[in-house]
Amino acid sequence: MERNIEANRLFWTNSEGVQVGHVLYSKIPDLDTLICEEVFVNPEVRGQGWGGKLMKDFINFAIENNQKIYPLCPFARKYFLNHPELSEWNMHDQITATKIQSLVSRKED
Repeated sequence: MERNIEANRLFWTNSEGVQVGHVLYSKIPDLDTLICEEVFVNPEVRGQGWGGKLMKDFINFAIENNQKIYPLCPFARKYFLNHPELSEWNMHDQITATKIQSLVSRKED
């Protein structure tokens, strides 16, 4: 699996060069946090554990960049709930939902 980086988007390709999925994110610079907005797995490879692999590598990406993660995406939130050992990188309980919504809304304008 190879990680590719675009503006506010990470995507991964398999050994055949097929895109297996992506994570869309926004930054909260003043909090050193990435908002995980969407985790998407290509329908052709669903059911093979790719969602978890993408989340694991996204968390590694955040750590490499000295960031934490606010899991706005339901899949990302569930991933953190199922992996309490990763709680130090999960900002869900430290940042208010109102602040997150205002940041996401501002980005869409």
